[in-house]
Amino acid sequence: MKDWVMENTRRFQELERREITAWRGFELTLRKRGPDGYPLLDPGAPARELLCLELVVAGTPTLRVSAGSEHGFGLSVSTPSVDDPDKTSPPVTALSLPTGPVERVRCFFDGQQRLNRVTLLIGGGWVELVAGELVVGEGARRVLLGSEEALLVRELPVTTE
Repeated sequence: MKDWVMENTRRFQELERREITAWRGFELTLRKRGPDGYPLLDPGAPARELLCLELVVAGTPTLRVSAGSEHGFGLSVSTPSVDDPDKTSPPVTALSLPTGPVERVRCFFDGQQRLNRVTLLIGGGWVELVAGELVVGEGARRVLLGSEEALLVRELPVTTE
């Protein structure tokens, strides 16, 4: 497994027993336009499609989660640098996801050993982060995994994990 995958896996695992106080993201769904020119926002979509996600963690700097990198597909987590204005501009959407102590972190890898999915147990419910994108299927939206296009975020039913 590549060193950068192991490093990002470790960073996600370090969230265990930390308290997430807020979630913010740059939502791609709001940036895409439908045929009528209005922004697309599908409340029935199976996940929120984001360019990046910020986790506000009590007692530590804000963490930025994104999908894709110069190394290939996969999830990465970093601390935005104050020296890089592109990485410090605030995301535009506050996300309504569970907050509180992270009880458990699970990391999943694809066949090429890329970190493509992370689940966080918070307050008895799971939050899933996936390197992927929402694509329109036949009559419905579906999740396409393994893409570096976006980051998908959703709450999972308690019985899923």
